[in-house]
Amino acid sequence: RFKFNLKMIYKQISIGYPIALSDFFMTTAFLTFFSIIAKIGIEQQSATHVVFAIAHASFLPAVGVGQACSTLVGKYLGKENIKKASNSMKEGLRVSYLIMGTMGIIFILFPEPLVKLFTYDESVINLASRILPFVGALQFIDCVAITLWFALSGAGDTKFTSIVGILSHWLVFIPLSYIFGITLGWGVWGPWIAFGLSLFLEAVLIIFRVWQGKWKHIEV
Repeated sequence: RFKFNLKMIYKQISIGYPIALSDFFMTTAFLTFFSIIAKIGIEQQSATHVVFAIAHASFLPAVGVGQACSTLVGKYLGKENIKKASNSMKEGLRVSYLIMGTMGIIFILFPEPLVKLFTYDESVINLASRILPFVGALQFIDCVAITLWFALSGAGDTKFTSIVGILSHWLVFIPLSYIFGITLGWGVWGPWIAFGLSLFLEAVLIIFRVWQGKWKHIEV
C-alpha cells in the first residue's frame, strides 16, 4: 500500500536541501556575472556567451562522470567498503582529467576555429578567441572541483559542498568580478579572472575535505 515514510522523507530533505540552495545561489551568481559583463560591453557579453557554449562540450561530460562517481561512492559506502569508494573517486578524477584535459588542450590550440562555429562577427571572434585558451587552462582545475564535488555529495557531505559553492561564488566570484571588471576597469578579463580564482579556491577546499576523510564516516 502507498504510504508516506516520514523518516525517509526527512533524510532525503536533509541531504537534498543544501544542494537545492547551492544550485539556486550558483545560478543567480552566473546571472549576475553576465549582467556585470553586459555593463562592460555588448561584444564582451557576446564573446562570453560563445565561450560558455563551447565550454559545455568539456564540463557536461565531466558532470556525467561526476554523477556516476557520486553513485558509486554512495553505493560502496553503503556497503562499508571504503577502499572501493576511494578508488571510485580516483577513477572518476582520472576520466574527468582525460575528458576535460583533452578539451582544454583543444581550446588552447584551436580557439579561433571553434569560435567561428558560433559567430561571424569579427570583433566577437577576436575577443572570444583570446578568452577560450584561458578557459582551456581552467579545465584542469574545474575537473577536480566537479568530480570531487559530486563524490562528496554521494557520500552525503552535501552541506560542506553547498557552503563552499555558495561562499566561493558570492564572497569571491561576484564581488571580484565587479571590482576587477568595473571598478578597476580591467574589462572582460576582470570577471573571467575572478571566475578562475573562485574555481581554484573551490577546488582547494574540496580537495582538503576529501583528504580529511570525514566523508568516509558520514551516516546517511
